[in-house]
Amino acid sequence: MFQQDYIMRLVQQLSIVLGKLIELKEAGDDNAIFEYINESYRSGLKIHPDEIDRLSPEELIPFLENNQLDHPAQLNFLGHLLKEQGEILHKKNKNIAALSNFQKALVIFRFLNENDDTFDWQRMEAIRFLNKNIKILQ
Repeated sequence: MFQQDYIMRLVQQLSIVLGKLIELKEAGDDNAIFEYINESYRSGLKIHPDEIDRLSPEELIPFLENNQLDHPAQLNFLGHLLKEQGEILHKKNKNIAALSNFQKALVIFRFLNENDDTFDWQRMEAIRFLNKNIKILQ
């Protein structure tokens, strides 16, 4: 029951985070977006963003599994944070960091496609976006 409550809170939090990110994007405040994403790592997933930044895309899933952050809701949350963060980095011409974030998000979303029984249009759209932007940045 506790885990189910946690997952429901996480799903609700993702909706709130994505809504707030849309609001911040419309305001054009990239620094506030970055700050909000970093806080979402800490509050939503209980990890520091630097822990994710230092990992290669190949190391990401094993790290998440070892730290019990491998529930589909957690992975979906992290995938969207990485994607959003990558968009801001790309906008600021920090293309190496943006590429890394996009690749990590893509690894997560592909993992979810292979291991989660639910189909998610939002995830499929994110995969399409990520594939396109990774090609641009490589």
